[in-house]
Amino acid sequence: MRIATSMRTTGRRWTRLPLGLLIAALLASAAWGQTLPNEYGGWSGRTSRRSLNGFSAFSELLRDRGHTVRTWRQLTPTIESYDTIIWIPAGDRQITGDESDRIARWLDDGYERTLILVLKDYDATRDYLEDVMPQTQGTQAQRYRREWELIVARDQTSPDVAGIGDGVEFADPGPVQGRTVASRLSGPWAQQVSGPTRIVTRRTLKLPLNPIGGSPTTSLLLGADGKPFVYEIRNYSRYPNSRVIVVANGSFLVNYGFTREGNRELANLLADEIPYDEPVLFLESGEQEMSVSDEEPELPTFWDWMKTWPLSFLFPHLILVGVLTYFVYVPLFGRPRRLPPPSRSDLGQHVDSVAALLQRDGDHERATRILNHYREQVRQDSRGLGVASGRRRKS
Repeated sequence: MRIATSMRTTGRRWTRLPLGLLIAALLASAAWGQTLPNEYGGWSGRTSRRSLNGFSAFSELLRDRGHTVRTWRQLTPTIESYDTIIWIPAGDRQITGDESDRIARWLDDGYERTLILVLKDYDATRDYLEDVMPQTQGTQAQRYRREWELIVARDQTSPDVAGIGDGVEFADPGPVQGRTVASRLSGPWAQQVSGPTRIVTRRTLKLPLNPIGGSPTTSLLLGADGKPFVYEIRNYSRYPNSRVIVVANGSFLVNYGFTREGNRELANLLADEIPYDEPVLFLESGEQEMSVSDEEPELPTFWDWMKTWPLSFLFPHLILVGVLTYFVYVPLFGRPRRLPPPSRSDLGQHVDSVAALLQRDGDHERATRILNHYREQVRQDSRGLGVASGRRRKS
């Protein structure tokens, strides 16, 4: 089934190449002269699309392949409806044992489930500044230079947060050894990449040798300068029919990484590991630990929202304003208003006025004389036009 899936998707792979170029243009136009958007780990929304470190480009790639994509932020029974989970921790914290145990249980409860775990060990802002600084001048070049120096200093002095805690059995990032850009790729994926790539490593990813749950089959998919970068784990005794794909960092999956052809090819190879048209769940986790529960949380009702601040303060005042507005603007017969004055150019009003004067005068002969004069003089002047020349109406 995996081979058939790869054959179906490989032929469509090259139709996605303009996607990275479009994202590069959008990022450059959005970031030029402004604060660089570099929020990490976003999948959807305007912020993640503009962010250098967002993953919306990879998400769109999966949608173009026919996958239904959904985002979730809790480890609840909802995840049991999916056989593929992509988990990219966004916060500077370690994955806890409870989170790892819940994911391991999800792997064990299904058949041929796939977990793609992308560790957080990369920031595309530095690469972006190094690419655009030679093209800038003046104050903008100085500002970019200062930002680049701050990022370099942060990389050298930041604490070693590996992103993996005790009890996590399928990944071991290893200690930080310095930032390097890989010059040589190895493994099965490297043989299928023809374009330029930029793979950044800061630590040596260790393949699990004696994990909890038995002896797995570990396969290296991509190596960078002799270091494991992407590997696959199968045949855990806890979940023998499922597998885990561990990626050292998202240097070829973030939006700015899609500006290089080789990185897009690697992203397509990772997408080939997901069966065709299968729904995908993006598991988002930030600074706070994800809640782990065997029951779905109850959705808050309307009145629950009204009891929380600041709605608990605003809601009574909004009701009062609404009642006053109703009685002012929507009475039974409408608001009293002044009628517009009658138009003086209306001939019918002139006829009514003359008739009223003749009636008040009470002289029948005079009224008859005026009407005869109208029939004899005015009707002849109209030459058969107007009301007088038409069918006579009863008086």
